[in-house]
Amino acid sequence: MLCLVVFLACISVSGDAEDKFSVSEKLIAQIDYSSWIPETLKVSPDSRRVAYVAGLGYKLFVVVDGKEEKQYDGIGEDTLIFSPDSKRVAYFAGVGDKQFVVVDGNEEKQYDAIGNGTLIFSPDSKHVAYFAGVGDKRFVVVDGKEGKQYDGIGEGTPIFSPDSKRVAYAARVGDKWLMVVDGKEEKQY
Repeated sequence: MLCLVVFLACISVSGDAEDKFSVSEKLIAQIDYSSWIPETLKVSPDSRRVAYVAGLGYKLFVVVDGKEEKQYDGIGEDTLIFSPDSKRVAYFAGVGDKQFVVVDGNEEKQYDAIGNGTLIFSPDSKHVAYFAGVGDKRFVVVDGKEGKQYDGIGEGTPIFSPDSKRVAYAARVGDKWLMVVDGKEEKQY
């Protein structure tokens, strides 16, 4: 078995920088080359955790800190994310023709579609949002709660306010667009 070993290296300097410094290393992941998908490798914001997608036969699964999660028919392209505080992990997965978000190893409700690139943690890492679809309707899901259904949801949305207390997104009703802030619709254009 060939492995990639990922280390966290720390350099500290004390006193006279010319003659007193130390380097320490900590193993944060050992990756089996035979099953991982290299372009999925993610390192947490604090550089202490690693996650990636791996495959076994026709199934895919996420490996977080060396621990394999449940196997699925598919894992969403480039959806594996760490929370800003590095403590949480989320991604979307699929079984058959249904897709769902997995947060901290727990599956959320299944949908016909999950918006690629819309999965996001709030800045305080406490909330998760994404857009989902059932049939031809689209809506935003925040912490597992579905918002109002629309004909479309704008690209790059939803977004959280810097204090994590508010969420906003663009939505389409027929041929008109509007902003939805904390579930309240603004003027249509």
